[in-house]
Amino acid sequence: MAGRQPSERALIDSVLEGSDLSEADLFFLLERGENQLLEFKDGKILDSIGSASLAIRKYISAFANADGGLLIVGVSDEKPHRVTPTRKPGGKALNEWAKDAALPITGYLSPLPRFQVLEVCGTEVLIVAISRAPMLVPVIEAGEPAYYLRIHDSAPRIPPYLIADLLLGRRQAARFDVTSVPVPINEYRGRGRRVQFRVAIENASLVAAKMVTAGMIAWTDSWDGNEGSVSDHLLSFIEISKRPTSNISVPNPKPVHLRAAEVASVLGVFQRQDFVMEQLLFSKPNVAVHMKSALYVVAEQQSPAWFEVQWTSPGPGLSNVLTTIEPCLARRPSVEWDVAR
Repeated sequence: MAGRQPSERALIDSVLEGSDLSEADLFFLLERGENQLLEFKDGKILDSIGSASLAIRKYISAFANADGGLLIVGVSDEKPHRVTPTRKPGGKALNEWAKDAALPITGYLSPLPRFQVLEVCGTEVLIVAISRAPMLVPVIEAGEPAYYLRIHDSAPRIPPYLIADLLLGRRQAARFDVTSVPVPINEYRGRGRRVQFRVAIENASLVAAKMVTAGMIAWTDSWDGNEGSVSDHLLSFIEISKRPTSNISVPNPKPVHLRAAEVASVLGVFQRQDFVMEQLLFSKPNVAVHMKSALYVVAEQQSPAWFEVQWTSPGPGLSNVLTTIEPCLARRPSVEWDVAR
């Protein structure tokens, strides 16, 4: 297959159609590195026949449950990728051994995988080309079915509840997990301090989410006119205190709507992306404030998912926002202000 500019997809299709990868194709793939369609396994996994057989089934299942791919045994997992020595398990040829290892799951596969042995650098490299399967492909582990899915450059086991939702058609909307990313507190033009929240949003479902963005409702005592007002529509989703309660004067409290700068056109299955909110301002840099704010994540044709953010900032000795985030599944998130006494 030399003489043309290949791609991972073109190479997969070519092998499935009966062609062999060349040495040049292999080194092209080594330069590309692991990705959604390509997995490398070091030749040393063949030292244990039982675990190697399970690994063959696991990665065939993961690729077949996704969009197909190439499994290459005899290449180092770590970068820079290089060819590593392999052995013949049980004295069998590598391709014949791999076919036997895959037999328990081949009934789910159509077309069947193609197995090739390529001699390179004084050793043999096993190449397995897998097509997308017409049905979910399980691997039997300890007598129970397990399902794997290729996601980027990994092949995690899919939780049973997600499999049940998928098979029963119950999971048509994406579900999001949100974690905080520490952000520093900075001086703001001599007017106090500013906080800019950063959150990591992960699509924790088997459905891709489109046009994903986020926002946050929080109290502030200082603003520069760039913050958004809190609409009546947003108020219907949250519980907001009328005014901050404190024995320290807060002359101009205001709830504001902080929007994320980012919009993810597509957030794929188990994909994660950071979102940065607009800045939140405070006029009293030396007073610690304890806040509850409402965070939402919204995707195209979905209702917003709400989270309650509890955080402390800014105050003496604090260099970062201290944050915890909890999903609000059966209650409205609270938006509150409490100044430390």
